[in-house]
Amino acid sequence: MNKDYVVLDTNISATFWQGMPYRIVQLALKQEILAFISQDIFNEIRRVLERDFGRSKPEIDRAIDSFALFTHSVEPKDRVSVIKDDPDDDRILECALASGAFCIVSQDNHLLNLKEFRGIKILSPKQFLQSLPTMEGKS
Repeated sequence: MNKDYVVLDTNISATFWQGMPYRIVQLALKQEILAFISQDIFNEIRRVLERDFGRSKPEIDRAIDSFALFTHSVEPKDRVSVIKDDPDDDRILECALASGAFCIVSQDNHLLNLKEFRGIKILSPKQFLQSLPTMEGKS
């Protein structure tokens, strides 16, 4: 696992224009962290932007194109079935495994309640930002 590798959950990705998620995306833009994503996560971001934020297709396409500029795409080979209440959250776990991520940043309680998955930490945006100074020297 690499300390700079993270997976941003859909709820972070879809709200990247404000608050702590915005700060985390700024770190990824500056390549201070490497944010990984999969096609499954891109598809979920599209659904969330349309369903929860009422964005139009052109707005969604621009957001996805922008996000693709600073994220690193992986295609998970292994499927997991861990989160029974919301199986879509398993796609986040799969991406983290495929990328060798140090952590997942999420606001989703299904993921946060796990705290860790196969050695990958699952942190809220606040926890992640607070952990940055202590992450140095870890791999």
